[in-house]
Amino acid sequence: MKDEEQIVAWIGVDWADEDHQVWEYNVGTGGKENYAVQNRPESLQEWLRQLRSRYGGKRAAVVLEQARGALIYALMGTDFIAIYPVNPQSLAKYRKALYPSGAKSDPADAELLGEMVRQNPGRFRVWVPGDAQTRTLQLLTEGRRKLVEDMTARTNQLTSVLKTYYPQALEWAGNLGSEQSCAFFEKWPTLVVLQKSRPFRIREFYEKYGRPSREVLNERVDQIQKAQSVTLDEAVVMAGVMMVQALVAQIRPLRMAIEKYDHEIERVFRQHPDRVVFESFPGAGKVLAPRLLAAFGADRDRFQTALEVQQFSGVARQ
Repeated sequence: MKDEEQIVAWIGVDWADEDHQVWEYNVGTGGKENYAVQNRPESLQEWLRQLRSRYGGKRAAVVLEQARGALIYALMGTDFIAIYPVNPQSLAKYRKALYPSGAKSDPADAELLGEMVRQNPGRFRVWVPGDAQTRTLQLLTEGRRKLVEDMTARTNQLTSVLKTYYPQALEWAGNLGSEQSCAFFEKWPTLVVLQKSRPFRIREFYEKYGRPSREVLNERVDQIQKAQSVTLDEAVVMAGVMMVQALVAQIRPLRMAIEKYDHEIERVFRQHPDRVVFESFPGAGKVLAPRLLAAFGADRDRFQTALEVQQFSGVARQ
């Protein structure tokens, strides 16, 4: 018997930091109801206890957007729950297809999630939690992605600030997320301070972070000596320096954290039994291979075709 034929209830959950909005459909009675469940361990466990009692421990399907956190962890440890994760892009396309106006009277996302899978069960697969090793890799890669997003936000801010008073530094400091860049701004927060440095000190700095040729170093020193400040407004410069210092103070620990994640991801990946499979993919190097493994997970039977992978990732329509 197929999974969808065993299901006695379809439950859509629009998860949030404080309250989860829930839409519940009882297959036997056809009854529907909407309610909220607090995002607290005790509330989630009580809700699951009530569901088990209400349906006699028979199979209930919970549909939610792909996510991690307390809700997914609580559901993972529950034997009567079938989890159907839906890519947020797929939900957005489904919502737009049914309700293009985007009116406030449209059904809530919890109902849309539940109905989308209930009415098209064959297009979705039950999520099977991976082994501890695979789940560790998935969580590590997700954590790294969030840190990289934070880093990108900070370096974008830094770029914006530098353009107001010190645009030359965008070329001279190097990669704004690097240790070289952090050291550059700590040492030379303004063009005026940089131009006061002796040429051999500038050369020493660049030689510490690489092996530039003598010609490159001479050209860089010459550029610095001839450069003109974009502004001499003390207010603009002081505010710029303060913000640059604040951002550098955030970028350095972020960079170190990302490096730690990279080291741990590599360690877990090296011990994973499926490592050889993903390393064999064309173009899957040291960085991409573990992320591919984390994306596909341990339950590869859920993807029968390339289209199913695209649907899961939200690239193709469900």
